[in-house]
Formats: sequence, C-alpha cells, structure tokens
Amino acid sequence: MGILRPEPAKVLPEFLLYSYIAPEFQNVIVANTITGATVDRISLTDLPNFVMRLPPLDEQRRIVSVLTALDAKIELNQRINAELEGMAKLLYDYWFVQFDFPMTAVQAAALGKPKLTGHPYRASGGKMIYNETLKRDIPEGWDVCNVGDVLAKELRTKNVLNSEIADQGRIPVIDQGSAFICGFTDDEDSAIKDTPKIVFGDHTRILKFVNFPFARGADGTQILTSRESRLPQHLFYYQLLSVDLSNYGYARHFKFLKEQKMILPDQDSANAFERAAECIYENIKNNIFQNQELTQLRDWLLPMLMNGQVTAG
Repeated sequence: MGILRPEPAKVLPEFLLYSYIAPEFQNVIVANTITGATVDRISLTDLPNFVMRLPPLDEQRRIVSVLTALDAKIELNQRINAELEGMAKLLYDYWFVQFDFPMTAVQAAALGKPKLTGHPYRASGGKMIYNETLKRDIPEGWDVCNVGDVLAKELRTKNVLNSEIADQGRIPVIDQGSAFICGFTDDEDSAIKDTPKIVFGDHTRILKFVNFPFARGADGTQILTSRESRLPQHLFYYQLLSVDLSNYGYARHFKFLKEQKMILPDQDSANAFERAAECIYENIKNNIFQNQELTQLRDWLLPMLMNGQVTAG
C-alpha cells in the first residue's frame, strides 16, 4: 500500500484520482505491472515517475466539477434505492414477521369488532393459531409450505458466457455476482422478457429481484417464479431473503432452498403488499437505469477530459 500526497499548488487530489482511473493511465499501470507468484503488483517506487497530463488548476477544477457532479448523482440514486429497499423490508417485517398487517373487514367482523378494519392485526387481538411445523403462532387462515411447492417451471433460455458479456448493449446480463448488472448483450435469444423474476446464485446465495427484461449469466444462476397467488413475486422475494442457507458452506444451494419453509398469508394481505412493493421497485428500476446511463456518460467523458480532447466549460 502506498500513499500519494499531491502538491496543492500543482494538482487537485480529485483530479489525480480521476487521472488514475482514466484508461490512458491504467494502460501505463498495466504496462508496468510486475507478475508475482501470488499476485500481480506495481513498484511503488516507480509509481511517482509515471507520466500524466497536468493542465492548469482552473482546468482541473472544471474537469473535477463535471465528473464529481455525475458521481454525486450516481451515489444519490444508490442511496435512494437503499432507502426504498429499506421501506419495503420494514413493511414486510411489520406485516409478515410481526403479523401486524392491516386487518381486513372479514377478519374484524369475525372478532365481532368491525371498527378494527385496517388496524394492526396482532396488536388489535387478531386470532393466532399455533403451527406445529414452524413451532410458533401464525394468523388464523395462514398456511405453511416448502419453497419447492410454489416454484413455477421455468423455460430454459440461452445463457450468456462470461467471454460474451459486453460493457454496453441492449439487454442487461444478471449473474450470481455481487454487482446487480454484470454487463450487457445484444443476443435476443438470451432475453428473459416475462418479468419480474428472482435470480438466485446457486453458490453465492445472492438474491436479485429483476423487474425488467434481462439475460442470465452462465455461472450457476437459478430463475425463480412463484406460481402461488398468495405468494406474488415481490412477497416471494422477501420471504426468500429471510431464508438462512449459511450452514451449507460451498455447495449447490438450490436443492436446500427448495426444502425451506415459507408462510402463505391470506390473499388480501398478499395483494396489498404486492401493490405497495411494486410501486417501490418501479422507482428502484428507474434509478438503476438512470445510473447506468450516467455511468456510461462519465466513462465516455473521462478519457477525453483527461487527455484534453474536450474541455469543460
């Protein structure tokens, strides 16, 4: 690890960072990479001698202003999406873990208290029944099933090999890695258009909710769809997120996932959650695609700004 201390009279720290990220400087680093026995590296003593373009400070400020504005908007969208996902998770926990979903008129009437319609179910005295399978109380009329019991049969589509994934294209590629979108393809035969779908990483256990056309990576992903009306897709996703598969180590986890127990709520509660979550995830989708466009714009501008091909006004 090395620390670069830029001279304030010559270079802005942010400009130095963008210079390092720019393709031209990355090519310099690649050309000077030392192949090691365990990991490739560069010589820290040689790094200060690498050549970079150094425009006047005023131009540096203009370049940094453009690039940081794009990065700030990307970061803001990411924070918004995290907040939106938190809202959906909070609603799920409140309704389907604490069982304080809005009481329906039928449920309130069964208690002889019609004025409780819309009030939190469990907190308002909604009837709970002990479930032998889960060893806990669940609302009256709710059931339990295995994940495998509600899975719809998925038509196989063409998977996109890692070597075929591009940086740009019409169709996003989703794999089991940590990045939500790992790349793009223009191969229409690989497109999965009947969405939303849930992508499950057989090795990584990562779950992704995808509500736009996409292609599947070829590295051990499973496509999950619920065929049970009481487990619509958004609710099914959050039920799956609550499953703990961490005890199985490095394995094919899909077979274990199918054996896990899930709660089947009443239809009204399932539909109400689906409507709320659908609005939330529509906004999340819009932010994802806006960030993709902003990232492509930044990556297109970055090398031209850094080498002086274009100037920032």
